[in-house]
Amino acid sequence: MSNTPKSPPHPAGLWVLFTTELWERFAFYSMRAILVLYLVSISTGDDTPGLGWTEADAYVLYGWYTGLVYLSPILGGWIADRFLGQRICVVIGAILMALGEFVLAATEFVRIGSVDVTATSDPVALWTFYAGLGLMILGNGFFKPCISVMVGQLYEPGDRRRDSGFTIFYMGINIGAFMSPLIGGTVGEIYGYQYGFLIAGLGMVFGLISFLVFGKHLKGIGDPPAKRDANTNRTPEEEAAHERALYEQTRPLDKKDYDRIFVIVILAVFVMAFWIAFEQAGSSLNIFAKASTDRTVAASVQNVTPEWLFLKNEDFIEYQNIVQRLGLLTDRIGREHEEGEGPTFAERLERFNIVGRIMAADDEEVLPIGEQITAVRRLAAELRSRLRSSEDPEMQQKIAELLRSVEEADQAIFTELMSRLDAIAAAGNDSAVSEQIAGFKRDAERFADPDGAFADKAIAAEKIREVIRRTPVLTRILDGLSADEAGSTAELEARRATYLNEIAELVVDEQGRYGSQLQAALLTMEHAERAFYARYEEGVEPLTFPASWYQSVNPLFVVVFAPMFVFIWGFLARYGIEPSTPTKFALGLLLISVAFVVMIPGAIEAKHTGGRAAIYWLLLCYLFATWGELCLSPIGLSMITKLSPVRYASQFMGVWFLASSLSYIMAGYMASYFGSGEGVTIVFGSEGGLADFFLLMAVIPAVIGLIALAMAPTLKKKMHGIL
Repeated sequence: MSNTPKSPPHPAGLWVLFTTELWERFAFYSMRAILVLYLVSISTGDDTPGLGWTEADAYVLYGWYTGLVYLSPILGGWIADRFLGQRICVVIGAILMALGEFVLAATEFVRIGSVDVTATSDPVALWTFYAGLGLMILGNGFFKPCISVMVGQLYEPGDRRRDSGFTIFYMGINIGAFMSPLIGGTVGEIYGYQYGFLIAGLGMVFGLISFLVFGKHLKGIGDPPAKRDANTNRTPEEEAAHERALYEQTRPLDKKDYDRIFVIVILAVFVMAFWIAFEQAGSSLNIFAKASTDRTVAASVQNVTPEWLFLKNEDFIEYQNIVQRLGLLTDRIGREHEEGEGPTFAERLERFNIVGRIMAADDEEVLPIGEQITAVRRLAAELRSRLRSSEDPEMQQKIAELLRSVEEADQAIFTELMSRLDAIAAAGNDSAVSEQIAGFKRDAERFADPDGAFADKAIAAEKIREVIRRTPVLTRILDGLSADEAGSTAELEARRATYLNEIAELVVDEQGRYGSQLQAALLTMEHAERAFYARYEEGVEPLTFPASWYQSVNPLFVVVFAPMFVFIWGFLARYGIEPSTPTKFALGLLLISVAFVVMIPGAIEAKHTGGRAAIYWLLLCYLFATWGELCLSPIGLSMITKLSPVRYASQFMGVWFLASSLSYIMAGYMASYFGSGEGVTIVFGSEGGLADFFLLMAVIPAVIGLIALAMAPTLKKKMHGIL
């Protein structure tokens, strides 16, 4: 029979803070899951909200927002330490964050309509959006450091339950983060991003109510700074505790304090490398999930889940929205007042009537998908013709010559790809394969037939590429062919793109202030058109799950694996071999490096399959990232409360968040420069897609992790007995 004494249960106040943080994280991650998607979405009026920004601009804004979110705790922590105490600051922060979410939703209420939201096109909507983000930043500054410090205050110095208490608290964070993309993200992507922001605001309101109602379990926790007074109603034990608190808040710092502060600063620098990689989840990995992964819902899943949970015909909807958006922009050319008068108050209000919109959608007669495709294709052809023409005869002649060059390139690409199919058939030496390829060639010729419904060799060529990509037997045969037999269309595609860019340069000045925007949108439309038709199968209306669902994977893994890590640390501590905090940090950095190594083959697959990487690459990435997070993030929060001098506890929590702040800003710029396209080539080149960017994200934390591992013994010594 074991004589090992059982640890006492955790304080009841832990569960109050757990629940409050759960709802606050629900609010934050609901907004985080859809923020970049909202920024890059192209608005077409009431039905499709979005600011219409480029990926690069969206990543920079996301980086600055998340960076400032983690910078503001320095101010909030100072106010809590010096004046208000943590409990009041949590209430202030919750109110500000709820207001911020509601103001973000109001951006769709005040905006003009379908124009991209910029400082010149729609300053009211832009500054409303910024005001919402500003309230979120200020609110987080009050809330974030204080609630973490309150968790630490629940435990006496030396209480070994502290690390497990923070891990339990961290589970609350991640339960909220898990629910938010599934609820707020789904509603935002399917019904409108403004509703996602509204749901996030309501989540914060629930958290505030929970904190106020059950705050009685936090007696003596998060109070304003202790002051010497003449209170004679204290018991001797309470008076002794009061004197100890007063002493800790006023005593001078000694050498041990400075050594421990040194450890905090060094580990805060190390943690920056972790968050630079980890925070790609909300930016570049979020867009990778949207644009480069196969999110098709299997028929077996469709049979047991309601259809309204998913996006229907996502490829076509994206293509249709871009065509409609381009049509709206085109109509503005030559207008005296290009912005227009904007929607009426009633029309603005209707944007928030989600119930009415759902009911109207149920009653609305929807045209068959084939008729919708025909209408959109007709409009796209008209726009293409109108936007690639000039009133100047000489310039029009140059444009006509360039268009003929484009057609010749399309013909050459199509011919080479048809020859590639013949080479595959010959190399396969199998009648079944030959028959299959003959069917593919007939489909391609139907797309390329000048008298047919499509008459587009570029689409026909893309169709050939797609059938090779998604037919494993053809891919295997192609991989076995020599370079000459397999052929390459890369040079022809580059030449074709050059011709189109030259046309854009010729006509852009004639199209006024929207010229550059029109030509960029036209190229985007063609890309979306080719992507849609490549994957389009007549009579099939595929369902896809929202990209924001991937944002639930990391918190789900935290909830699943956090108890395992609690057990591991406790088991190792029982035998006196628990790794020190610096060693845990090094393990976290090495694991996040592995997470991005996993993404390298995923990026290559996405490039070679036309944006249809398998679902498991991101899942594996988030698995290793989560293990790294559990080695580092809750341990870091606990470390701050253990190593910081009491009178500077919230401020050093702010310093911890300052390191996160700088890394989030850097993460945004890294994604903007390298992750918004294929702007970095280290090893894999253009054929690797984003593989080189993911390699960069793997190398940075790996190098810092090895340095941290080497310094771990020295840092442990400077912690003076604190693990």
